[in-house]
Amino acid sequence: MNWCRLKRAPRAFTLIELLVVIAIIAVLIGLLLPAVQKVRDAAARMACQNNLKQLALAIHNYHDTNSKFPPGNVYRAGTVGTFAGKFDFYENWAILLLPYIEQNNLYQLWDPTIPIAISDAASPKTAQLRQSLVKTYNCPSDPNPFTPAIPASGSQSNSGLGVPLFMPATYRGVAGTTFGGRSGKDGAPSDAGGDANWDDPSNGGQMQWLMGFRPGWRGVLHGVQIGNVQSGAPNNAGDPAGGSPESIASITDGTSNTLLFGEYSTKTAPERRTYWAYSYSSYSLSDVTVAQSRTLIPDFNLCSVTPPTTNGSNQCKRAWGSFHGGGVVNFAFADGSVKGISPNIDVNVVFPALGSIAGGEVIPQGNF
Repeated sequence: MNWCRLKRAPRAFTLIELLVVIAIIAVLIGLLLPAVQKVRDAAARMACQNNLKQLALAIHNYHDTNSKFPPGNVYRAGTVGTFAGKFDFYENWAILLLPYIEQNNLYQLWDPTIPIAISDAASPKTAQLRQSLVKTYNCPSDPNPFTPAIPASGSQSNSGLGVPLFMPATYRGVAGTTFGGRSGKDGAPSDAGGDANWDDPSNGGQMQWLMGFRPGWRGVLHGVQIGNVQSGAPNNAGDPAGGSPESIASITDGTSNTLLFGEYSTKTAPERRTYWAYSYSSYSLSDVTVAQSRTLIPDFNLCSVTPPTTNGSNQCKRAWGSFHGGGVVNFAFADGSVKGISPNIDVNVVFPALGSIAGGEVIPQGNF
């Protein structure tokens, strides 16, 4: 026998060596996953910013066609059938922009003679409109499911309508700057003394009161009331017609210093999230509330218990928030640019100045 030709059997891994290899692989995965997550987050943020850029371009195309921006939402009297003479919420900015974001087929489902909260059975086309997914209105970083749901509150309807299903979204129009309440005067911002928000042209004339108190604080996409509400109506006691859609010329603070759209996502209370077609009050609009940093928390329940809570959760309904790194909230500006705003922004001067179109504020450079 030629012993020189014998081959040594290969040596197997010992248990210790195998454990070392597994440990090395685990360390490498641990180092790799954060990098992968950062890349994923960055991609989602870029996609989110691109959506806002598309909305900014769309609203400028709307302006070019109509010589004005769309209203944030519209509260007006019906003209036909059982809705004649009864005030309710109809269109909003998101419905009116559909043809400008390549959603003309969806826009054709909209019936301007019907309140947006009409029941599914009474108007199947309106139901289809409300429950349709529009990806341009959704940020990829929003972790909540995009399936039709019922918002938390009703439409303040004089038509006796309930609250049907609506498709959630992420982006809201900027309605304007406010203290949140009617007791907040120049030196004492407050959310007490009765509601005062630019997103609600009904319910006691919130927007109308603000027009009389500080009209320059209105935003590009504030609410609009068309016609005089009937005296004795359940939501309003004969308030005069309020507001009208804005134009580029209205933005005397400068388009580069004025917000158009921003993000709102919440990890709690999904019934309080954004619903793109729901024109009632704050579901497709938010306000910039003076001196309330809590309104930049992407958590409705946490916002609700964070001071100041003079008016409970009312301003939390009109909040901003995202799940991007550091809580940065993306906003589209009236000049078409898109920027991220830190939740640590000065909420006493800088952020309120960005929410208004004619406040006359001077914003120091490098503050957002």
